[in-house]
Amino acid sequence: MDACEKWGLSISLPKSVFGLSRVDYLGHSVSAEGVKANPKNLEELKQLTFPRTLKGIQSFLGSLNFYHKFIEHFAVYAATLYES
Repeated sequence: MDACEKWGLSISLPKSVFGLSRVDYLGHSVSAEGVKANPKNLEELKQLTFPRTLKGIQSFLGSLNFYHKFIEHFAVYAATLYES
């Protein structure tokens, strides 16, 4: 609380949670180790079938783009699909 006051930040106590080692927020899992993709959402992405239409590919890439930070060489793979 002192740190928030020091930096001029205001927080809503009813909306706040303290003492957790991990918080799931906006599809990401945030902890002391850093930010990771939420495992539940990744499982759902793995269940997607590969699309067969151009519109389907665009939608598929949009879904994957949300987690592009966690997919190594995503831009290379996405570029290949965009060119198709």
